Amino acid sequence: AGARAAPRRQQTLQAVVDWSWELLSEAERTVLRRLSVHAEGCDLEAVEAVCADEGDRTGDVVDPLARLVERSLVTAVEGTDGPRYRLLESIGAYAAERLAEACEAEAVRERHMRHYADLAERADTHLRGRDQQSWLRRLDQESANLRTAFDTAERIGASDAAVCLAVAPFWYRYLRGRLGEAHRLLARADEL
Repeated sequence: AGARAAPRRQQTLQAVVDWSWELLSEAERTVLRRLSVHAEGCDLEAVEAVCADEGDRTGDVVDPLARLVERSLVTAVEGTDGPRYRLLESIGAYAAERLAEACEAEAVRERHMRHYADLAERADTHLRGRDQQSWLRRLDQESANLRTAFDTAERIGASDAAVCLAVAPFWYRYLRGRLGEAHRLLARADEL
C-alpha cells in the first residue's frame, strides 16, 4: 500500500495499473492483453501473428505496440536478431486477467500455438545448414514460447500441433543437450 495522502490511483500497484489501463486506446489495450500469452517475450513477427486480427494491417499492431513501449508498459530489448518485446511480470498478470475478461484467451493462445508450430517447422530445415547458428540463437530465445505452445496444444487436444512442436525442434534440443526434454515432449505428444 502506498502513502495514505497519495491520490487513490497511486495507493496500490493494482490501482496504478488500472489507472494506466484506462488511459490506453482500445487498440493499445488489445495488443497489451494479447501480448500476455507470450512466455519470456517475443519478436515483432510473433507480435504481428498473435496480436493482430484477420484483415489487420501491420500498423494496426505496430503503432499501438510502439505507444506501449513509450509508456513503459512493454519493454523493448535490442538483441542480436532485432528487438524483443516483454511484459513485466505484474503487467503480464494484469494483461492476462484482461485477456480472460475479453473472452479472447483461447483464440489468442491458439494463434500463439500455430505461430510457434510454424516457426518450429521453418527452423527445422535451417538447423542443418549454414544458417544453423542464427536459428539456434532464435530457438534459444523462443524455447519458453515453444513449451507454452506445446502445453496449449496438449490442453486443447491439438495432436497435429503437439506432434509438430515435439518433432520439429527435436534436432535443436539434441544440439543443445536437452534430450530429456525432447523425449518427454515426444512421449506426451504420442499420448494425444
